[in-house]
Amino acid sequence: RSTLFPYTTLFRSWLTRLARTGAVVCLVVILVAVLWPSGGDIAQAKSILGLWFLSEADKDVVLNLVMLAPLTFLGTLGWPRVPWWTWALLGCALGASAELTQLLVTVLDRRASWANVGQNAAGSWAGALAALAVMRLRVRRRSRGRTSISAAAIPAELPLDGAAVAARAGVDEGPDAVDEGPDMGGARRDPRRSDPERRRGGKKVASA
Repeated sequence: RSTLFPYTTLFRSWLTRLARTGAVVCLVVILVAVLWPSGGDIAQAKSILGLWFLSEADKDVVLNLVMLAPLTFLGTLGWPRVPWWTWALLGCALGASAELTQLLVTVLDRRASWANVGQNAAGSWAGALAALAVMRLRVRRRSRGRTSISAAAIPAELPLDGAAVAARAGVDEGPDAVDEGPDMGGARRDPRRSDPERRRGGKKVASA
């Protein structure tokens, strides 16, 4: 059965439940980070989580890039019936909503930035594309495995002995083939004579 998205039956196992659970956890962490009412605490957390050889500004950029990538990655794997690009667009909408919330809700003491919107969008697309690559790789491996199993299940054609070759030759001659029968006294059966004629000829020979 052909479907628009051929990956809907791949992850109906513990991997599906694990991906969905991870997506929910990522969403909760993102909401807490976005709505945390202290910009200083978030800046300190970014400083701790970021790579040690990066500056504070670079750490902020990297964390914005990877903030939504796990969510779209796990969401695409956990709900394969949903098109992968839908998760990418949802990530973009979530990033834009987060920055808009920080801009409008001044009590949060957060700094909104258009650059953060672009970085979050890039991370969202990267996560969804990575999940798509994983699913395609899984489909390719399964198809190769099924092809190899089908090839191994086909038996090789056995060689025919003399009797089988003769029987096949007799079948190939078709229904019009005439069996002349054994040689009776040097006279062969005439295929052009009908059965009554052969019986009458036999009676004449007997009476003579």
